Amino acid sequence: HPSPKEITHYKKLCEMFSPLGGITLDPFMGSGTTIKMAKSLGRYYIGIDISQEYCDIAEKRLEQEYLF
Repeated sequence: HPSPKEITHYKKLCEMFSPLGGITLDPFMGSGTTIKMAKSLGRYYIGIDISQEYCDIAEKRLEQEYLF
């Protein structure tokens, strides 16, 4: 379920709606771009997806040292 957006879009959303140290919830996380951005910005995060395949992809992305 691709949903391509500019990285700056995710950063802006996290900064606008989640304070530093706050929680970002992504109930349709897909590959985890939003929660990866939240992590990089010092937010806690919760990601949910119906697809186990995408949950696995997101988990691997969160383990990476670099952002994208």
